[in-house]
Amino acid sequence: MKFSLSIILSMLIHWTATACELSVDKAYLAEYKWLTEDYPPYNYTDESGVVVGIFSDVLVSVYEELEIKFDRNNISIVPWARLYHAIQNDIGFAGFSMANNPEREKLFTLVPLPIVTKTSIMALSEKKPQLLKVSVNDLTIAVVRQDVGQLRLNKANIVARQIETISAFSMLKMLIHKRVDAIAYAEDVAHFQYNQLELTEDLLVPLYVLDDKSLASYAFSKKTPLCITDLFAKTINKLHLRGDIQSIKDKYITK
Repeated sequence: MKFSLSIILSMLIHWTATACELSVDKAYLAEYKWLTEDYPPYNYTDESGVVVGIFSDVLVSVYEELEIKFDRNNISIVPWARLYHAIQNDIGFAGFSMANNPEREKLFTLVPLPIVTKTSIMALSEKKPQLLKVSVNDLTIAVVRQDVGQLRLNKANIVARQIETISAFSMLKMLIHKRVDAIAYAEDVAHFQYNQLELTEDLLVPLYVLDDKSLASYAFSKKTPLCITDLFAKTINKLHLRGDIQSIKDKYITK
């Protein structure tokens, strides 16, 4: 990512000072290239090709609150591995939505949304009574490779047979066709994806909760000055206290 010489010089002067300067911080945020993955309802592309979702809409609200011109076309959906690499190695990139864990906190500066991500082992409702009678370690569980569901299974030392898939859609299709007993995934995302399949004969229900305390975050390079991430975090908090973030979440998730 290329910055104009005047912006670079003002940043260098600003970052060596003891106090933050709002105009410089905003100028820097205006230059960001944002990366995300397909992970509805948090971030995804709608029928017209526009990036939408909870995190995408909150990001737009942050820029509007700071009176920074922002175009949704500046958000690119890319493979997760590319996002991960770009943010670590280029201060001009940031991304979302990234589940918090100690390993990622070492690699990135994370600014969370005040929305808890609940990750569970889930199954079809007709199978739940039967599956609860057997050990979780004896189940066959579909996961999305390197997704938080798989990470939580491994962290809990659950030795159930894992079937790796490349997407939530393929994972859910395996469950529907009874090729696996259950899935491990974020509940909100799983329900959203399941509802898109327009199935009415069965429900997706949790068997075991793997994590119900994690927050999902916007991720910045560790080299990002504290002034920038503080401004971003404070703006999110302002939106939260005003009820704007809850309104955005309610637009995508109804229970």
